[in-house]
Amino acid sequence: FLGGLLAGPHDVAELTAGGMILSDDRPILEYVTASDANTAGNQIAAAKRLRQCHPSLDTALQIDLPPPAAATSDRIRIRNLADIVSQAHLRQAHEAIRAGRPREARKLLDQALMDNPDSGSANLMVARILAHRGQLTEAETHFSRALEIRPDDLVARRGLADVLLQLGRPADAIGQFEAVLDRQPEHAAVHVRLADACQQCGRPTAARAHYRTALRLAPNSADAATGLAWLLATDPDPQGRRPAEALRLAQHAATLAV
Repeated sequence: FLGGLLAGPHDVAELTAGGMILSDDRPILEYVTASDANTAGNQIAAAKRLRQCHPSLDTALQIDLPPPAAATSDRIRIRNLADIVSQAHLRQAHEAIRAGRPREARKLLDQALMDNPDSGSANLMVARILAHRGQLTEAETHFSRALEIRPDDLVARRGLADVLLQLGRPADAIGQFEAVLDRQPEHAAVHVRLADACQQCGRPTAARAHYRTALRLAPNSADAATGLAWLLATDPDPQGRRPAEALRLAQHAATLAV
Protein backbone atom coordinates (compact mmCIF):
# COMPACT_ATOMS: atom_id res chain seq x y z
CA PHE A 1 0.00 0.00 0.00
CA LEU A 2 1.43 3.33 -1.08
CA GLY A 3 4.87 1.93 -1.77
CA GLY A 4 5.39 0.38 1.64
CA LEU A 5 3.64 2.84 3.95
CA LEU A 6 1.84 1.10 6.76
CA ALA A 7 -1.81 1.81 7.52
CA GLY A 8 -4.68 0.30 9.41
CA PRO A 9 -8.08 -0.54 7.89
CA HIS A 10 -9.65 2.71 9.08
CA ASP A 11 -6.78 4.81 7.77
CA VAL A 12 -6.81 3.82 4.12
CA ALA A 13 -9.94 5.83 3.42
CA GLU A 14 -8.07 8.99 4.40
CA LEU A 15 -5.48 8.59 1.66
CA THR A 16 -7.38 8.87 -1.60
CA ALA A 17 -4.62 10.12 -3.87
CA GLY A 18 -1.12 9.14 -4.83
CA GLY A 19 -1.46 5.39 -4.53
CA MET A 20 -3.66 2.35 -4.71
CA ILE A 21 -6.43 2.25 -2.08
CA LEU A 22 -7.41 -1.12 -0.68
CA SER A 23 -10.39 -0.72 1.65
CA ASP A 24 -10.98 -4.26 2.86
CA ASP A 25 -11.21 -5.26 6.51
CA ARG A 26 -7.53 -6.07 6.99
CA PRO A 27 -4.39 -4.04 7.63
CA ILE A 28 -2.42 -3.29 4.48
CA LEU A 29 1.29 -3.95 4.55
CA GLU A 30 2.53 -2.69 1.20
CA TYR A 31 1.57 -1.92 -2.36
CA VAL A 32 0.03 -5.04 -3.86
CA THR A 33 0.61 -5.72 -7.53
CA ALA A 34 -1.42 -7.95 -9.80
CA SER A 35 1.22 -10.67 -9.48
CA ASP A 36 1.40 -10.49 -5.68
CA ALA A 37 -1.96 -11.43 -4.21
CA ASN A 38 -2.84 -9.78 -0.92
CA THR A 39 -3.08 -12.94 1.18
CA ALA A 40 -2.33 -13.51 4.82
CA GLY A 41 0.83 -15.40 3.86
CA ASN A 42 2.05 -12.58 1.66
CA GLN A 43 1.26 -10.06 4.37
CA ILE A 44 3.54 -11.91 6.76
CA ALA A 45 6.32 -12.11 4.19
CA ALA A 46 5.91 -8.45 3.31
CA ALA A 47 6.02 -7.43 6.93
CA LYS A 48 9.20 -9.39 7.51
CA ARG A 49 10.82 -7.75 4.48
CA LEU A 50 9.85 -4.32 5.77
CA ARG A 51 11.15 -5.18 9.21
CA GLN A 52 14.50 -6.23 7.73
CA CYS A 53 14.71 -3.01 5.74
CA HIS A 54 13.56 -0.79 8.59
CA PRO A 55 14.25 -2.55 11.90
CA SER A 56 13.84 0.65 13.88
CA LEU A 57 10.51 1.42 12.19
CA ASP A 58 11.70 5.03 12.03
CA THR A 59 11.72 5.18 8.25
CA ALA A 60 9.59 3.92 5.39
CA LEU A 61 9.73 4.08 1.63
CA GLN A 62 9.12 7.60 0.45
CA ILE A 63 6.56 8.59 -2.13
CA ASP A 64 5.32 11.94 -3.40
CA LEU A 65 1.88 12.74 -2.05
CA PRO A 66 -0.26 15.87 -2.11
CA PRO A 67 0.27 17.87 1.12
CA PRO A 68 -2.96 16.77 2.86
CA ALA A 69 -2.32 13.13 2.11
CA ALA A 70 1.32 13.51 3.10
CA ALA A 71 0.27 14.93 6.46
CA THR A 72 -2.09 12.03 6.96
CA SER A 73 0.56 9.52 5.99
CA ASP A 74 2.97 11.07 8.47
CA ARG A 75 0.49 10.25 11.22
CA ILE A 76 -0.17 6.68 10.21
CA ARG A 77 2.75 5.35 8.17
CA ILE A 78 4.75 4.03 11.13
CA ARG A 79 2.33 1.62 12.71
CA ASN A 80 3.26 -1.13 15.07
CA LEU A 81 4.54 -3.58 12.50
CA ALA A 82 4.62 -6.40 15.01
CA ASP A 83 0.90 -5.96 15.63
CA ILE A 84 0.16 -6.20 11.90
CA VAL A 85 2.13 -9.43 11.62
CA SER A 86 0.37 -10.72 14.72
CA GLN A 87 -3.02 -10.01 13.16
CA ALA A 88 -2.08 -11.99 10.08
CA HIS A 89 -1.14 -14.98 12.24
CA LEU A 90 -4.38 -14.57 14.18
CA ARG A 91 -6.43 -14.78 10.99
CA GLN A 92 -4.62 -17.95 10.03
CA ALA A 93 -5.18 -19.35 13.54
CA HIS A 94 -8.93 -18.66 13.25
CA GLU A 95 -8.95 -20.53 9.95
CA ALA A 96 -7.05 -23.45 11.50
CA ILE A 97 -9.50 -23.66 14.41
CA ARG A 98 -12.49 -23.62 12.07
CA ALA A 99 -10.85 -26.36 10.03
CA GLY A 100 -10.31 -28.52 13.11
CA ARG A 101 -6.52 -28.14 13.28
CA PRO A 102 -5.90 -27.07 16.92
CA ARG A 103 -2.18 -27.88 16.93
CA GLU A 104 -1.57 -25.68 13.91
CA ALA A 105 -3.71 -22.96 15.50
CA ARG A 106 -1.64 -23.09 18.70
CA LYS A 107 1.62 -22.73 16.74
CA LEU A 108 0.22 -19.73 14.89
CA LEU A 109 -0.98 -18.17 18.13
CA ASP A 110 2.43 -18.68 19.74
CA GLN A 111 3.94 -16.89 16.75
CA ALA A 112 1.38 -14.11 17.09
CA LEU A 113 2.40 -13.63 20.72
CA MET A 114 6.08 -13.61 19.75
CA ASP A 115 5.29 -10.88 17.22
CA ASN A 116 3.21 -8.94 19.72
CA PRO A 117 2.93 -10.07 23.37
CA ASP A 118 0.45 -7.23 23.91
CA SER A 119 -2.14 -8.68 21.54
CA GLY A 120 -5.34 -9.06 23.51
CA SER A 121 -6.89 -11.29 20.86
CA ALA A 122 -3.91 -13.67 20.77
CA ASN A 123 -3.77 -13.96 24.55
CA LEU A 124 -7.51 -14.65 24.69
CA MET A 125 -7.40 -17.33 22.01
CA VAL A 126 -4.41 -19.06 23.62
CA ALA A 127 -6.15 -18.92 27.01
CA ARG A 128 -9.28 -20.58 25.64
CA ILE A 129 -7.29 -23.35 23.99
CA LEU A 130 -5.34 -23.96 27.20
CA ALA A 131 -8.52 -24.00 29.27
CA HIS A 132 -10.06 -26.53 26.89
CA ARG A 133 -6.98 -28.72 27.33
CA GLY A 134 -7.15 -28.46 31.10
CA GLN A 135 -3.96 -26.43 31.39
CA LEU A 136 -5.63 -24.11 33.84
CA THR A 137 -2.68 -22.30 35.39
CA GLU A 138 -1.35 -21.28 31.99
CA ALA A 139 -4.86 -20.36 30.88
CA GLU A 140 -5.23 -18.08 33.91
CA THR A 141 -2.02 -16.27 32.92
CA HIS A 142 -3.24 -15.56 29.41
CA PHE A 143 -6.79 -14.62 30.45
CA SER A 144 -5.29 -12.19 32.97
CA ARG A 145 -2.99 -10.72 30.36
CA ALA A 146 -5.88 -10.31 27.92
CA LEU A 147 -7.78 -8.39 30.59
CA GLU A 148 -4.80 -6.17 31.35
CA ILE A 149 -4.82 -5.18 27.69
CA ARG A 150 -8.60 -5.01 27.28
CA PRO A 151 -10.29 -4.56 30.69
CA ASP A 152 -13.76 -4.43 29.13
CA ASP A 153 -13.46 -7.81 27.40
CA LEU A 154 -16.28 -9.80 28.98
CA VAL A 155 -15.32 -13.01 27.19
CA ALA A 156 -11.88 -12.90 28.78
CA ARG A 157 -13.33 -12.02 32.19
CA ARG A 158 -15.83 -14.88 32.02
CA GLY A 159 -13.05 -17.23 30.93
CA LEU A 160 -10.85 -16.14 33.81
CA ALA A 161 -13.71 -16.62 36.28
CA ASP A 162 -14.40 -20.14 35.01
CA VAL A 163 -10.71 -21.07 35.26
CA LEU A 164 -10.42 -19.68 38.79
CA LEU A 165 -13.43 -21.74 39.82
CA GLN A 166 -11.92 -24.88 38.32
CA LEU A 167 -8.65 -24.13 40.11
CA GLY A 168 -10.48 -24.26 43.42
CA ARG A 169 -10.44 -20.51 44.02
CA PRO A 170 -14.15 -19.65 44.18
CA ALA A 171 -13.59 -16.49 46.24
CA ASP A 172 -11.45 -15.05 43.43
CA ALA A 173 -13.95 -16.20 40.81
CA ILE A 174 -16.88 -14.45 42.49
CA GLY A 175 -15.58 -10.97 41.78
CA GLN A 176 -14.98 -11.80 38.12
CA PHE A 177 -18.46 -13.28 37.66
CA GLU A 178 -20.00 -10.26 39.37
CA ALA A 179 -18.10 -7.93 37.03
CA VAL A 180 -19.58 -9.77 34.05
CA LEU A 181 -23.09 -9.53 35.49
CA ASP A 182 -22.64 -5.81 36.05
CA ARG A 183 -22.55 -5.51 32.26
CA GLN A 184 -24.77 -8.48 31.37
CA PRO A 185 -27.27 -8.91 34.21
CA GLU A 186 -29.50 -11.18 32.12
CA HIS A 187 -26.80 -13.80 31.46
CA ALA A 188 -28.32 -16.93 32.99
CA ALA A 189 -25.23 -19.14 32.63
CA VAL A 190 -23.09 -16.64 34.52
CA HIS A 191 -25.67 -16.55 37.34
CA VAL A 192 -25.33 -20.34 37.56
CA ARG A 193 -21.54 -20.18 37.73
CA LEU A 194 -21.67 -17.40 40.31
CA ALA A 195 -24.10 -19.49 42.35
CA ASP A 196 -21.68 -22.43 42.15
CA ALA A 197 -18.87 -20.20 43.43
CA CYS A 198 -21.02 -18.83 46.25
CA GLN A 199 -22.02 -22.34 47.26
CA GLN A 200 -18.35 -23.42 47.40
CA CYS A 201 -17.59 -20.38 49.57
CA GLY A 202 -20.27 -21.30 52.08
CA ARG A 203 -22.73 -18.61 51.01
CA PRO A 204 -25.93 -20.62 50.44
CA THR A 205 -28.27 -17.61 50.56
CA ALA A 206 -26.44 -15.86 47.72
CA ALA A 207 -26.18 -19.14 45.82
CA ARG A 208 -29.94 -19.74 46.05
CA ALA A 209 -30.64 -16.21 44.82
CA HIS A 210 -28.47 -16.62 41.75
CA TYR A 211 -29.81 -20.09 40.93
CA ARG A 212 -33.35 -18.70 41.12
CA THR A 213 -32.39 -15.76 38.90
CA ALA A 214 -30.90 -18.17 36.39
CA LEU A 215 -34.11 -20.23 36.35
CA ARG A 216 -36.19 -17.11 35.89
CA LEU A 217 -34.05 -16.14 32.90
CA ALA A 218 -33.69 -19.67 31.54
CA PRO A 219 -36.40 -22.01 32.92
CA ASN A 220 -34.87 -24.99 31.12
CA SER A 221 -31.39 -24.60 32.62
CA ALA A 222 -30.57 -28.08 33.93
CA ASP A 223 -27.50 -26.76 35.75
CA ALA A 224 -29.53 -24.15 37.62
CA ALA A 225 -32.26 -26.65 38.52
CA THR A 226 -29.72 -29.22 39.72
CA GLY A 227 -27.75 -26.70 41.74
CA LEU A 228 -30.80 -25.24 43.45
CA ALA A 229 -32.25 -28.70 44.12
CA TRP A 230 -29.05 -29.76 45.84
CA LEU A 231 -28.97 -26.62 47.97
CA LEU A 232 -32.60 -26.94 49.02
CA ALA A 233 -32.13 -30.57 49.94
CA THR A 234 -28.87 -30.25 51.86
CA ASP A 235 -28.92 -26.79 53.42
CA PRO A 236 -27.31 -27.10 56.89
CA ASP A 237 -29.90 -24.67 58.18
CA PRO A 238 -33.17 -26.60 58.59
CA GLN A 239 -35.12 -23.44 57.82
CA GLY A 240 -33.46 -23.28 54.44
CA ARG A 241 -34.42 -26.78 53.39
CA ARG A 242 -37.25 -27.23 50.93
CA PRO A 243 -37.46 -31.00 50.25
CA ALA A 244 -40.60 -30.86 48.12
CA GLU A 245 -39.24 -28.09 45.90
CA ALA A 246 -35.87 -29.84 45.76
CA LEU A 247 -37.53 -33.02 44.49
CA ARG A 248 -39.53 -31.12 41.88
CA LEU A 249 -36.40 -29.34 40.63
CA ALA A 250 -34.41 -32.58 40.53
CA GLN A 251 -37.13 -34.23 38.46
CA HIS A 252 -37.20 -31.21 36.14
CA ALA A 253 -33.41 -31.39 35.69
CA ALA A 254 -33.61 -35.13 34.98
CA THR A 255 -36.25 -34.47 32.31
CA LEU A 256 -34.05 -31.85 30.68
CA ALA A 257 -31.09 -34.21 30.63
CA VAL A 258 -32.94 -36.87 28.62
